Amino acid sequence: MILDLNQKQKRLFNANSKEDLLAYKTFLQKGWGKNCCPFILEFPHEAVPHMIQDKIIHNVILGVKNDKGSY
Repeated sequence: MILDLNQKQKRLFNANSKEDLLAYKTFLQKGWGKNCCPFILEFPHEAVPHMIQDKIIHNVILGVKNDKGSY
């Protein structure tokens, strides 16, 4: 197992956050780069990019939100 030194800097992805959407857009164009992925992988997802896609679809397209404002 590889120790993730950036773990304390990771956060939950919020599909309503312009900052998070911009980070995802940058990932699609260039990859995560030196800073690695800034987001925490949430259950039941198996990969961060798929989790983000799912959250964007549910929050933006379908309008499904929970009490925290994100999927």
